[in-house]
Amino acid sequence: MSVVDTISGLIDSPESFIKTHENSEFSFAGFLGYFVGTLSFFVFFRMFNLVPAGTFSFLILFATLLCGNFIFAGIIHLFLELMGKKGDILKLFFLGGVAEFFWSILIPLGFAAKLNYINSVLVLLTVFSLVIVARIIFAKYIYRLGGFKAFIAVAMPYFVLSMGGFIFAICVFAWFIWLIV
Repeated sequence: MSVVDTISGLIDSPESFIKTHENSEFSFAGFLGYFVGTLSFFVFFRMFNLVPAGTFSFLILFATLLCGNFIFAGIIHLFLELMGKKGDILKLFFLGGVAEFFWSILIPLGFAAKLNYINSVLVLLTVFSLVIVARIIFAKYIYRLGGFKAFIAVAMPYFVLSMGGFIFAICVFAWFIWLIV
């Protein structure tokens, strides 16, 4: 099955397509989605000189995003299994990769942001929201959830990560204050 067939099947009837197809049919589309999403992210960051140029820099970003998405899929799966919902973690991971195709919107919007037509942070948040909405829809169909439970399940790892970063920032700020005083 080609990537185009997978994406068109997910657009036409996502619930029946996810139920009737095996993980192996989603694997290539998922990994290609992770690759395209990382490449788009890398090009967008290179437009604003936020990451160093080069293949090694791209490969580090790709490995980091791939591992991070695998960990997030594991956390979401664990949370839903603890809630008593049955689903497939590999399907969640591969369909998360299919959702990463939305990051390709960053490149044309990045040019508009570079020309100061729109704000680059607004572009990042908008595309990130599209990716999260796609992941919520996929989790809803994989685990047979309601909309709110799917939102909570997908948003929980991001919330925990942001709270951890916030607590870390407070500790670093307090440490700097302690050094000065």
